[in-house]
Amino acid sequence: MKGKYRYVWVTVVALLVFYIVFLPSPTPQFAIRKHLLFTFHPILAFSASITVRREGETYVVVDSDSPFFELKHGALGWRVKSANPAP
Repeated sequence: MKGKYRYVWVTVVALLVFYIVFLPSPTPQFAIRKHLLFTFHPILAFSASITVRREGETYVVVDSDSPFFELKHGALGWRVKSANPAP
């Protein structure tokens, strides 16, 4: 019985990791935070302030090496299209 519950938990955790890593994000802010996390900025991913510039869909992250992010909205969610040091 104990092994059955462990199998269920391992399956749930594996599906959650697959969703976070491979599928697009549900919000633009989460997409930027995921991009920062996977590009080796883990502290910035959790502490950054994300604002929206009104010239298109450019997002600005304060205190980042490349603070300007352009995102693309697809059928499943948001993806980071590019991260630039200048707009």
